[in-house]
Amino acid sequence: MKNMESQDVILKIRLSQEKTVEESFYQTQTIADVIKRISEKYDISNFTLISSMKSLNKESESKTLKELDLYPKASLSVRIEGVPSHQPAQQTAPSTAQDKGYISSIAEYAWSWITWSFGIGAYSQPQLGNDDNTGYHGGGSKVHHVSSVSEYNNLKNTNNLVIVDVSAVWCGPCKKIAPYFDQLSNQHPSVVFIHVDLDKFKNTISDISDVRSVPTFKFFKNKRLVTETKGANRDSLLSALNQHK
Repeated sequence: MKNMESQDVILKIRLSQEKTVEESFYQTQTIADVIKRISEKYDISNFTLISSMKSLNKESESKTLKELDLYPKASLSVRIEGVPSHQPAQQTAPSTAQDKGYISSIAEYAWSWITWSFGIGAYSQPQLGNDDNTGYHGGGSKVHHVSSVSEYNNLKNTNNLVIVDVSAVWCGPCKKIAPYFDQLSNQHPSVVFIHVDLDKFKNTISDISDVRSVPTFKFFKNKRLVTETKGANRDSLLSALNQHK
C-alpha cells in the first residue's frame, strides 16, 4: 500500500483552449519534474505554469507538489513565453501599471478556466441587470451580438472601423471588460462594435479561427485586419481604437 508521501497526484493541465490533459505525479515530485514531462511529452517549450492562486515561477521549480499544496488534485494552466529558453521565464515584480494589468489578466484568465473546469460558476462580478451570461448589458448598448455567419459578414462589410470582441461564456475576464466595451460602443457611434462567441463560431468565421485566448479584440478598417489586442485591458483597447478610428 502506498503511503502519503508516494500517493498519486492528479494534475489537470490546460495546454490551450482546445486541449486539456491529466497527468499523474507523486507528492514528492517537484515542479521541475512536471515541467520536464510537459515539455517532452507535448513538445511545448518556453512556458510558465499557473495555478489558481499564483504563478509557479523559477523559484518554484525545486519545490514539491506537497510543499505547494498541489495535491491530491490540482488544475494548472500553461502560458507560453516568448523567450529562447526551455525553462519558464522568471517572474519579476511589476514595475508599471501596464505590467500589473497584464499579470492581473493572466491570473483572472487562469481562475476563469478553473471555475469553468469544475463547474463552480462564472467569474464573480457585480450584477448590473445582465441580458444574458456574456457579461454584456442593456441600456442602449450598440454592440452587435452575432447570431450567424451571414450577420457577421454583413456587419463587417463597411469601410469604417470595426472592432470584434471574441469571447466565451466561461471566461471571467471577458465578462469583466464587457461593460466597458458596451460603454465604448455608445461613445463612438461611427465605429462598428461586434461581439462573437468563440465556441460557437471558431470553425465557421475565418476571422477568428486563429484565436487562442479570450478575450481577443480584432480591429478591421476597410475590411482588412489592422491590429488586435488580447486580454481584459481597457488601456490597450482604447489606445487601439483611438489610433485607428
